Amino acid sequence: MPSKAHRHSYLAVSLFYPPSAETRAVMVSRLLAALPQEWLIAHGASLYFRQDPSTAPGPQAGPREFFPLPAPGHAPLAARLAKRGVPLVQQRPDRYRAWIQPASRAITAWLVSRPRPPRAILGIGQPWSSLMTAAQVSRNTGLPLLAYFSDPWYDSLGLNRLPDPLSRALHRRWEAQVVGQAAKVMFPCQDLADLVMAKYPQEQRDKVRIIPHSFDPARYPVFAPDAQGIKYVRFLGSFYQKLTPLPFLRGLARAQEMDPAAFEKTRYQFIGPDAAYFQGAPELGALPQGLVSFLPPVSYQDSLDLMAASHALLAIDPEIPSCPLLLSKLVDYLGANRPLCGVCTQGHTKRLLAELGGWSADYQDPGAIAEMILQVAQAPSEPARLDQAVRGSYAVQEVARRFQAILDE
Repeated sequence: MPSKAHRHSYLAVSLFYPPSAETRAVMVSRLLAALPQEWLIAHGASLYFRQDPSTAPGPQAGPREFFPLPAPGHAPLAARLAKRGVPLVQQRPDRYRAWIQPASRAITAWLVSRPRPPRAILGIGQPWSSLMTAAQVSRNTGLPLLAYFSDPWYDSLGLNRLPDPLSRALHRRWEAQVVGQAAKVMFPCQDLADLVMAKYPQEQRDKVRIIPHSFDPARYPVFAPDAQGIKYVRFLGSFYQKLTPLPFLRGLARAQEMDPAAFEKTRYQFIGPDAAYFQGAPELGALPQGLVSFLPPVSYQDSLDLMAASHALLAIDPEIPSCPLLLSKLVDYLGANRPLCGVCTQGHTKRLLAELGGWSADYQDPGAIAEMILQVAQAPSEPARLDQAVRGSYAVQEVARRFQAILDE
């Protein structure tokens, strides 16, 4: 029987939620499904969002009530103006700003109509419009806000460029408002918390809690080697701006020159929505035909199946000097329990791979990447080279236990 604390209800505000195919939808729904409380879930509903029914979590631990709200789609004119550097276009705080006011009003009215209010509001960013909506509902109702930052906001690392001083000033102000208002400020890893909170006083930094991304071990099949003896090394996910496969391809070309025989039974697959963009890359043309494939995206469940059938899985950091992000795809990889390798900066991914017993090489060092690729190609597929204690700390039940401790505070 759930404890008295578990009988309280909570509200979650997340623009993305299944069946949306967005990474955030998977992350949020998986964690909430593992929690025993009643959760009221307000989320965006839009035909513009790519749909994938397999993003839905398994059985829910507690009762759930869903409140879908129409969400804006992409605005082609705004996108064109943003590319030309017009101030504030798509930066107020993002392309979903039109959701903030109607969604916050509708959620507030929904809560007021209920016989008993929730105990707190969980706001998920990004998109930042989602977190700002939760903050507005918190102000409307007086309910405490739990703010989750999956990425840097003002400290955008060049991943989501703030192109003009006015945009930067407003984002700085909006972020500070949310941080100041929140009862707790949560991040997926300490590196990201340190980056974002360095500009705030100790009183605000004391509110920080770390809740990493998680994986559900029940969703992965058991590894079975390829019937033809092929060792597949796979990257599954999106490329964007500074996240690119080109450093890996340059390292692979060097490794292939060093020991061509090592790749007779090894193949590399990049699977995701931006794969076709790299089909004509000169770095790909320098490699033997068939060694590397760029393939279209698959459903979320199919991606987990492919991870579990891989010889090894490849993580790639954005090309910035130090990346403080906990890559959600890397945590998905952990669930497959396969060997891991990464083209990294000096940031969080490199340290986590070291803790797990994986391989890594700096994105600026093609020679080191080549050595890593050879080590991975020559390694046995079984047993998987992963520290199981580190891996287990990202399992959804363990992460839910840590989040429960925050709710109990």
